[in-house]
Amino acid sequence: MDRDFIAIKAMEGELKLSHKRKQLGLTVTTEQLIIQKPHVNYYISLLSIISIRPEEIRWNRRPLPITHGHAEGSERVYETDGLKHYRLDVQEAKLHNRSGIRELGRCEFVLPMTDQMVRLISQYAELNAIE
Repeated sequence: MDRDFIAIKAMEGELKLSHKRKQLGLTVTTEQLIIQKPHVNYYISLLSIISIRPEEIRWNRRPLPITHGHAEGSERVYETDGLKHYRLDVQEAKLHNRSGIRELGRCEFVLPMTDQMVRLISQYAELNAIE
């Protein structure tokens, strides 16, 4: 894993799945989703996840950074290895960077995830699929 990643100091819940890639780490416990990028981690309580939706990626668009000024925003991580991308709408999250920990309001994250990870998040976040 990239040396610019911040180590996860403490997790809530039992570890279920962890995937680490070049510029992205995703960890799912029975209570949290932790997103790791160089120099920043996002901690999301599974119960604060409002929805998970498939996202079609248009590769000619640039990723948008999260907006920290108003504690709301969106985070996009694009990977080109064939994984499906999903949009997570969350009520709140915690941002942990080298300056400290900050509470964020409502956020959206667009992330590449395996089907297994989406199923685990849905199960422990008590989300129901809409067909």
